[in-house]
Amino acid sequence: ERHVRRSEARRRLAADLTRDALRDLLTGLPNRTLFLERLHQAARRASRRDAHMFAVLIVDPYEFGEANRVHGRDGGDRALVEVARRLEGCIRGVDTVARLGGDDFAILLDGMRDVSDPTRVAGRVHEALAKPIRLEKDLVLGSSIGIAISLTGYQDPEDLVRDAQKALVRAKTEGPGTHQMFDP
Repeated sequence: ERHVRRSEARRRLAADLTRDALRDLLTGLPNRTLFLERLHQAARRASRRDAHMFAVLIVDPYEFGEANRVHGRDGGDRALVEVARRLEGCIRGVDTVARLGGDDFAILLDGMRDVSDPTRVAGRVHEALAKPIRLEKDLVLGSSIGIAISLTGYQDPEDLVRDAQKALVRAKTEGPGTHQMFDP
């Protein structure tokens, strides 16, 4: 019996380590590794079915550095967790929200029905992140979003992330509440 308990404890430990290796410890969201794994799965589905579309949105909470300056690291961490929850509320169950690191978030829209889906989701994200986050003093972030859609013939799915980041740079020049679609 003791051997069975030890084996079960080892299996639980291995499962916990695997989960922790693929999740952001602060927000509980998938991390970059798991996000890229899901992105590659979406690309494989698209290679088998011509009509399968997917998109990557890179979300930058506007002026997030202000959260840490005004509210301290603990307040900044609470704000990151709230941003994560709000982003999760903007997507379907088949989609993925991930924290790539720092205040960088990514969304994978998998199995889109229409090429306008990413802009609709971007609108929901802008609306969700424009609402104040309750800390000692209300924090209003806003967001900039870069979007890349799988329709442009990508060979490497990670190139979608790169192009969404390029579109984000363009969106950031226009200020909070904006999103840009990558166009080669």
